[in-house]
Amino acid sequence: MITNSKTRSRKKTLIVVVAITSLLAIYLVLANIFFPQFYLSLVQQYPKPEITSVTLSNSSISQGRSFEITVVGTNSGVTSDMQTLSVSFPNMTSIDGITIKDDNFTQHPMIINKGQEVGSHYQGTQFPIYSQYPMVESYNRPWDGGTSHAITIDVTPGYAGKFLVLVKSVCLPHSDIIHYPSSGVLDQQSEYSTPYVINVTKP
Repeated sequence: MITNSKTRSRKKTLIVVVAITSLLAIYLVLANIFFPQFYLSLVQQYPKPEITSVTLSNSSISQGRSFEITVVGTNSGVTSDMQTLSVSFPNMTSIDGITIKDDNFTQHPMIINKGQEVGSHYQGTQFPIYSQYPMVESYNRPWDGGTSHAITIDVTPGYAGKFLVLVKSVCLPHSDIIHYPSSGVLDQQSEYSTPYVINVTKP
């Protein structure tokens, strides 16, 4: 009788130990694998626009000659409803001297002249302004995550001196974190851009 009682007691203890061990194992699996993945799935993810390459054919040219600029934009985040890549020319007064040589965007790039209506403050057409100088705007609608697109523009500056080019990329609809660059020179649309300079000399 005593022996059977001890046996039953040991079996109960073993069952309790196995049950506790199993519960701990389940908890560890949930805590280390399931819950982190579940949490990450709840975190809102965003597109991530970047300018991954800017190539100038010349850093210095004679007045009357042209140079080419090739800009590659990338979306390193999730797919964006729309992403733009803009190249603007503060030293130019008209679109004369701007030619799109090549691009692989899903929508054809637009050459925007001085005085045309454009968006501003990262709000698209909600805050329209009139452009102060020409720009070329390329865009995809949508722009898939993990993909890159490029444009090559031929530019002929009209005057000798320092010729400025401003480059940026913006995702729409916009939030505070989905534009590139995040700091730099404010352009005519009150949006950050990266400046590049070509030295134009007198012939």
